[in-house]
Amino acid sequence: MRVWLNGRNIRTKRGKRGLDYKNYRLYTIKQIHHNIAYELKLTEEVSQIYPNFHPWLLHLGDNNPLPG
Repeated sequence: MRVWLNGRNIRTKRGKRGLDYKNYRLYTIKQIHHNIAYELKLTEEVSQIYPNFHPWLLHLGDNNPLPG
């Protein structure tokens, strides 16, 4: 299953918070920890971030990127 990661708690080098991404890429769920935390398989770009996230910070990704 693939999910979007909410970017509200991720610090970036952009000047303004409003110009930053709202959601970051689609990531694959690696493991679920008691439905309290989801471990994601992160890319090299964000590998310095701890990979466990609360479900409120994840949004379900579409299986079909081009519907219809």
